[in-house]
Amino acid sequence: MAGSSSATLVNARDHGLPLPAAAYVMSPYADLTLAGATMETRREADPLLQPGSTSAPASNDYTAGQDAALGLIARCSPT
Repeated sequence: MAGSSSATLVNARDHGLPLPAAAYVMSPYADLTLAGATMETRREADPLLQPGSTSAPASNDYTAGQDAALGLIARCSPT
């Protein structure tokens, strides 16, 4: 998942560990809150994840009940 990859890189950076020269992260789950403006403006382009969809509850499994907007959970949170 993009979230765990991004969180690992941010945590490594915050602890002064060596970082890769680059990272390529691609995932529709970068925003686990499903609250970004593109959820509406790009709805037709990505029908996989939409508010109220059956895919949304999967983020609850990943966050284990924590707030999906927490920094190390969703690095691309719109909040």
